[in-house]
Amino acid sequence: MKKKTIKQFVIYSRKSKFTGKGESIENQIDTCKHYLKTYFDINITDDDIVVYNDEGYTGANTERPHFKEMMKAIKNNEIDTIICYRLDRISRNVLDFA
Repeated sequence: MKKKTIKQFVIYSRKSKFTGKGESIENQIDTCKHYLKTYFDINITDDDIVVYNDEGYTGANTERPHFKEMMKAIKNNEIDTIICYRLDRISRNVLDFA
C-alpha cells in the first residue's frame, strides 16, 4: 500500500507596491492564518503552512516568481489547500485565474 504524502496548506499573498495603503503582506498572511486555524483545524501550526508572497508584482499577469513556484508545487500534487486574502491576489485577469 502506497503511503500518503503529507501535503501542506499554502497561503498566497501579493501586493503590487510597498505602500502604507491597503493590506500589507503581513496582514494578508495573518488574516489567512486565522482563517485556516478557525475553519480548517484549530491544531494547525505555522509549521503546517507554507507561505508564498510576491511583493512588488502586479496581478495583471502571472510573471511572479513565488506564484510560479506555487504553481509548480500544485502540478506536483504537493498542496492540499490554497488560502488567499482576496481572489485578486492570485490574479486580476479571469483567464489567468482559470
